[in-house]
Amino acid sequence: HGCSFPEAMERLGAAPVAVERRTPAAKRSVAHPVSEEWRAKAQRIVNAAYHDLMSQVGFGEGGEYLIKRSIEPESWKAFGLGFKADVPLPHTWDKEKRVYIHPAQPAIVIPWYRGGKLTAIRYRFLQQHTYTDVRNREISRKQTAMFDSDFSGVLYGGQALLGCAEDLRT
Repeated sequence: HGCSFPEAMERLGAAPVAVERRTPAAKRSVAHPVSEEWRAKAQRIVNAAYHDLMSQVGFGEGGEYLIKRSIEPESWKAFGLGFKADVPLPHTWDKEKRVYIHPAQPAIVIPWYRGGKLTAIRYRFLQQHTYTDVRNREISRKQTAMFDSDFSGVLYGGQALLGCAEDLRT
């Protein structure tokens, strides 16, 4: 009948619905641009991890993991993926003893870029880990990130799309 929603409700004999007006959330801004010191350290990690992945005989456990997930070596190169054998599990650093309370685990290194500059590193463990953290809580994790990584407002992998999608928001 081309009527408004409240009119349609009235025609159907239904009680009017109270609609609460909501203000859209403000768009997230970059919380903290990464420093050049952070970027240099992160780039060393990414470079070493890429080299480790590509130089392992038969691609090693990192390459086997990626191939099982149908991610081929051409994609590893395009997206700069790597492998790091010793990534600490999240929330396992004991500040008082200055030591990790669980052994580091192997993970795929996934670099994130904005404007051609490295802004974040995500680590994806080769398996799910369930463990007790420093606060004695049982947690389960499949991934973590390098401290101070900035993932905000960036579509992953834009750097490999010839600059056509790097500015798209996630």
